[in-house]
Amino acid sequence: ISWTKLATLPRGLKSGNYQLIAQLILADPAKEKNEVNNRVESVNNLIVIQQVAPKKLVVKGISPGINANNIPLSTEIKTRFSAEINPQTVTQKTYFVEKDGQSIEGRLQVSNRNILFTSNQPFEPASTYLVVISNNIEDIDGNRLKKDLKWRFKTKKSAR
Repeated sequence: ISWTKLATLPRGLKSGNYQLIAQLILADPAKEKNEVNNRVESVNNLIVIQQVAPKKLVVKGISPGINANNIPLSTEIKTRFSAEINPQTVTQKTYFVEKDGQSIEGRLQVSNRNILFTSNQPFEPASTYLVVISNNIEDIDGNRLKKDLKWRFKTKKSAR
Protein backbone atom coordinates (compact mmCIF):
# COMPACT_ATOMS: atom_id res chain seq x y z
CA ILE A 1 0.00 0.00 0.00
CA SER A 2 1.40 3.38 -0.85
CA TRP A 3 -0.40 6.23 0.87
CA THR A 4 1.49 8.67 -1.32
CA LYS A 5 -0.96 7.84 -4.10
CA LEU A 6 -3.96 9.00 -2.07
CA ALA A 7 -5.20 12.58 -2.24
CA THR A 8 -5.05 12.84 1.56
CA LEU A 9 -3.25 10.72 4.10
CA PRO A 10 -5.01 9.27 7.11
CA ARG A 11 -4.38 11.43 10.17
CA GLY A 12 -0.92 10.92 11.67
CA LEU A 13 0.62 9.11 8.69
CA LYS A 14 3.48 10.43 6.64
CA SER A 15 4.09 9.69 2.97
CA GLY A 16 5.82 6.37 2.42
CA ASN A 17 5.35 2.69 1.79
CA TYR A 18 3.20 0.57 4.09
CA GLN A 19 2.54 -3.13 4.45
CA LEU A 20 -1.03 -4.31 5.05
CA ILE A 21 -1.01 -6.47 8.19
CA ALA A 22 -4.75 -7.04 8.62
CA GLN A 23 -8.07 -5.67 7.48
CA LEU A 24 -11.24 -6.30 9.43
CA ILE A 25 -14.68 -5.21 8.27
CA LEU A 26 -17.38 -5.28 10.92
CA ALA A 27 -21.04 -4.89 10.15
CA ASP A 28 -22.96 -3.02 12.82
CA PRO A 29 -24.80 -5.74 14.81
CA ALA A 30 -27.74 -3.38 15.35
CA LYS A 31 -28.20 -3.11 11.59
CA GLU A 32 -27.92 -6.85 10.79
CA LYS A 33 -31.63 -7.19 9.94
CA ASN A 34 -31.21 -4.63 7.12
CA GLU A 35 -28.85 -7.02 5.29
CA VAL A 36 -31.88 -9.17 4.48
CA ASN A 37 -32.98 -6.38 2.17
CA ASN A 38 -29.51 -6.39 0.53
CA ARG A 39 -28.55 -3.21 2.34
CA VAL A 40 -25.87 -2.54 4.87
CA GLU A 41 -26.43 0.70 6.67
CA SER A 42 -23.30 0.83 8.79
CA VAL A 43 -19.88 -0.72 8.30
CA ASN A 44 -16.78 -0.17 10.40
CA ASN A 45 -13.51 -0.73 8.58
CA LEU A 46 -10.38 -1.38 10.64
CA ILE A 47 -7.09 -1.43 8.75
CA VAL A 48 -3.82 -2.33 10.50
CA ILE A 49 -0.72 -1.22 8.65
CA GLN A 50 3.01 -1.11 9.30
CA GLN A 51 5.39 1.31 7.66
CA VAL A 52 8.22 -0.46 5.85
CA ALA A 53 11.65 0.87 5.06
CA PRO A 54 12.27 1.70 1.40
CA LYS A 55 14.00 -1.13 -0.44
CA LYS A 56 17.25 -0.61 -2.28
CA LEU A 57 17.72 -1.92 -5.77
CA VAL A 58 20.60 -4.41 -5.87
CA VAL A 59 22.77 -5.70 -8.73
CA LYS A 60 22.62 -9.51 -8.64
CA GLY A 61 24.94 -10.29 -11.54
CA ILE A 62 27.22 -8.76 -14.15
CA SER A 63 28.94 -10.06 -17.26
CA PRO A 64 31.74 -9.66 -18.02
CA GLY A 65 32.83 -9.78 -14.40
CA ILE A 66 34.82 -7.21 -12.45
CA ASN A 67 38.41 -7.00 -13.77
CA ALA A 68 37.73 -9.86 -16.22
CA ASN A 69 40.46 -10.44 -18.80
CA ASN A 70 40.57 -11.91 -22.30
CA ILE A 71 36.97 -10.90 -23.08
CA PRO A 72 35.86 -11.48 -26.72
CA LEU A 73 35.55 -8.32 -28.83
CA SER A 74 31.87 -8.96 -29.63
CA THR A 75 30.81 -9.37 -25.98
CA GLU A 76 27.49 -7.97 -24.80
CA ILE A 77 27.43 -6.43 -21.32
CA LYS A 78 24.71 -7.90 -19.11
CA THR A 79 23.44 -6.75 -15.73
CA ARG A 80 20.83 -8.53 -13.62
CA PHE A 81 19.01 -6.68 -10.82
CA SER A 82 16.99 -7.68 -7.76
CA ALA A 83 13.75 -6.28 -9.18
CA GLU A 84 12.07 -5.37 -12.45
CA ILE A 85 13.68 -2.25 -13.94
CA ASN A 86 11.75 0.86 -14.99
CA PRO A 87 12.87 1.17 -18.65
CA GLN A 88 12.31 4.95 -18.64
CA THR A 89 15.22 5.35 -16.20
CA VAL A 90 17.71 3.49 -18.41
CA THR A 91 19.48 5.91 -20.76
CA GLN A 92 22.93 6.51 -22.22
CA LYS A 93 23.52 8.74 -19.16
CA THR A 94 22.51 6.18 -16.53
CA TYR A 95 24.12 3.07 -18.09
CA PHE A 96 27.20 3.50 -20.26
CA VAL A 97 30.54 2.08 -21.32
CA GLU A 98 33.76 4.07 -21.79
CA LYS A 99 37.25 3.54 -23.14
CA ASP A 100 39.85 6.13 -22.18
CA GLY A 101 37.09 8.52 -21.07
CA GLN A 102 35.21 8.29 -24.39
CA SER A 103 31.69 6.87 -24.48
CA ILE A 104 31.16 3.75 -26.56
CA GLU A 105 28.12 3.95 -28.84
CA GLY A 106 25.69 1.10 -28.35
CA ARG A 107 22.16 -0.09 -27.81
CA LEU A 108 20.49 -0.63 -24.43
CA GLN A 109 17.74 -3.22 -23.94
CA VAL A 110 15.71 -3.60 -20.75
CA SER A 111 13.86 -6.84 -20.09
CA ASN A 112 12.27 -7.31 -16.68
CA ARG A 113 15.27 -7.47 -14.25
CA ASN A 114 17.95 -7.30 -16.93
CA ILE A 115 19.80 -4.63 -18.89
CA LEU A 116 21.81 -5.57 -21.97
CA PHE A 117 24.34 -3.24 -23.65
CA THR A 118 25.40 -4.12 -27.19
CA SER A 119 28.20 -2.05 -28.70
CA ASN A 120 27.61 -0.72 -32.23
CA GLN A 121 31.15 -1.80 -33.16
CA PRO A 122 33.28 -4.66 -31.80
CA PHE A 123 35.45 -3.67 -28.83
CA GLU A 124 39.08 -2.96 -29.61
CA PRO A 125 41.69 -5.65 -28.88
CA ALA A 126 43.79 -5.50 -25.69
CA SER A 127 41.75 -2.57 -24.36
CA THR A 128 40.31 -1.77 -20.95
CA TYR A 129 36.68 -0.67 -20.74
CA LEU A 130 34.79 0.92 -17.89
CA VAL A 131 31.10 0.13 -17.30
CA VAL A 132 29.09 2.66 -15.27
CA ILE A 133 25.62 2.10 -13.84
CA SER A 134 24.16 5.20 -12.21
CA ASN A 135 22.13 5.09 -9.03
CA ASN A 136 19.47 7.00 -11.00
CA ILE A 137 18.26 3.71 -12.48
CA GLU A 138 15.07 2.68 -10.71
CA ASP A 139 12.99 -0.43 -10.37
CA ILE A 140 9.26 -0.26 -11.11
CA ASP A 141 8.58 0.72 -7.47
CA GLY A 142 11.00 3.68 -7.61
CA ASN A 143 13.80 2.01 -5.62
CA ARG A 144 17.37 2.87 -6.62
CA LEU A 145 20.86 1.50 -6.20
CA LYS A 146 22.54 2.73 -3.02
CA LYS A 147 25.39 4.16 -5.12
CA ASP A 148 26.79 4.12 -8.65
CA LEU A 149 28.37 0.85 -9.74
CA LYS A 150 31.56 0.90 -11.81
CA TRP A 151 33.77 -1.92 -13.02
CA ARG A 152 36.39 -2.64 -15.66
CA PHE A 153 37.13 -5.48 -18.04
CA LYS A 154 39.89 -6.09 -20.59
CA THR A 155 39.41 -7.50 -24.10
CA LYS A 156 41.38 -10.20 -25.88
CA LYS A 157 44.66 -9.32 -27.59
CA SER A 158 43.27 -10.20 -31.02
CA ALA A 159 39.99 -10.83 -32.79
CA ARG A 160 40.71 -14.56 -33.03
